[in-house]
Amino acid sequence: MLITTIIAATVILSINWYLKNSIIMPDIGGEYIEGIIGSPSLINPILAQNYEVDKDIAKLLFNGLLKQGKNAITNDLSASYSLSKDQLTYTFQLKQDVYWHDGSPFTADDVIFTVQSIQNLEFKSPLYNSLKGVLIQKIDNQTVKFKLSEPFSPFLSLLTFGILPKHLWEDIPPTTAHLADLNIKNPIGTGPFKIKSFKKDSRGVIKNYTLTRNEDYYNQPPKIKTIILKFYPDFLSAVEALNNNNIDSISYLPNKYQAEITNKNTGIKSLSLPQYTAIFFNQQNNEALKDLKIRQALILALNRQELVSQALENQGKVIYGPILPGFIGFNADIKKFDFDPDEARKLIESSEWKRLSIILTTVDNQETVEAASLIKKQWEQAGIKVDLNIVSRDQLMPEIIKPRMYQALLLGQNIGNDPDPYAFWHSSQINDPGVNLSMYSNKKVDALLEEARKTSDIKERGEKYIEFQNIIQEDLPALFLYTPTYPYILNNRVKNFNVKKISIPADRFNGIEQWYIETKRVFE
Repeated sequence: MLITTIIAATVILSINWYLKNSIIMPDIGGEYIEGIIGSPSLINPILAQNYEVDKDIAKLLFNGLLKQGKNAITNDLSASYSLSKDQLTYTFQLKQDVYWHDGSPFTADDVIFTVQSIQNLEFKSPLYNSLKGVLIQKIDNQTVKFKLSEPFSPFLSLLTFGILPKHLWEDIPPTTAHLADLNIKNPIGTGPFKIKSFKKDSRGVIKNYTLTRNEDYYNQPPKIKTIILKFYPDFLSAVEALNNNNIDSISYLPNKYQAEITNKNTGIKSLSLPQYTAIFFNQQNNEALKDLKIRQALILALNRQELVSQALENQGKVIYGPILPGFIGFNADIKKFDFDPDEARKLIESSEWKRLSIILTTVDNQETVEAASLIKKQWEQAGIKVDLNIVSRDQLMPEIIKPRMYQALLLGQNIGNDPDPYAFWHSSQINDPGVNLSMYSNKKVDALLEEARKTSDIKERGEKYIEFQNIIQEDLPALFLYTPTYPYILNNRVKNFNVKKISIPADRFNGIEQWYIETKRVFE
């Protein structure tokens, strides 16, 4: 009995000593399963720019020259870069000992091939316009040079797209590149994960991908051993899978469905997204909108905070201008038009538009439809007749945006990694494919946006953006409402998720090589 007691005491002391002198550390292993709404079609970083599902997967498989860091653009496949004094030439030194998933070395030839493929109209890359006219030159196997025709300060933000392996793509005709097996069956990249297998249903629709850690990843091989991406036709199906512990996360879940979650082991990660929702006024399609008093009245009649609390269920923030918090040129003190329905009525009564009527167009999704309904209610309380025009996502671009067929358009715009507002507010972007949705033209604004693009001085650039915003607030071509957050549902067993700010939804995977599920004890 005494011996048993001594042994037990020794074991307890040993365990206590071990626990006291060791710490828990991340370990390699574990399986992470994410639910995504939709189905992949082109897992190709230079073709996948218009479809979030494809960009999500490409993010795990491919690397760019640069990537979005916590607060700024940083190196990825590049080791360093430099800018010439005339701000026209960018020289990139590439990282060494980087390999493709098939074991082939990554070189400057891959960068050259990828950029030239984007610039080839036959490839039909959505990135064509962003690199049009840019010259690229190989200096040696580890060095490339970009030459611009004029200074362009946001240029670095354009270079986050994934690089393709030349040795696998060079013999594929550009005209049929979108049909290549490399887009679906076995995309080859340099990223932290690589394709192991995938499954289709009887209709040929891909149901899931299984990815495995890239043990040769240049940065640091991931801690998580396996990632499974499961694709669902709708949000309710994904929520059901989450509640049944069939998946660990949902890539994006609108507020409407979050109350359906019963799995207590999950949490909502509200990520900051560089996107704002605004009402863009088309003065060509409604004469009353040409009257500044009327535009002021429409703004004063709106309660932004009510939109955020009801349409977004407080998952967003009120904004007053086109430059978002945290970006170059943001000014919290710009002129604001806060909710004042009485003043709105006075402005309408003092105008020639005693019977004001407006058609508000938006896309058919839960957030914008709810927001549009609230806006209709608020405007009508100020004596403005409002008709809603709700269009499908398939109709939005060809029938509404391209021909500019709207009076007032409620829509979200993603400004990307860099705050450059040129594409949204310069007069050269009034017609399609430009996205100046208010068809706004102001020579002073044009000059400010052009000058801001040409300077590498952040302070000077910020000052020009502040002046630009001040003019916008005087002219009121649009009504800025709010910036939403991106709700990412994640199981608590997944550790070390540190993302706060994203440029696109796929950026939720930034730093995924640091995530972990398994742990181990090691001596201090």
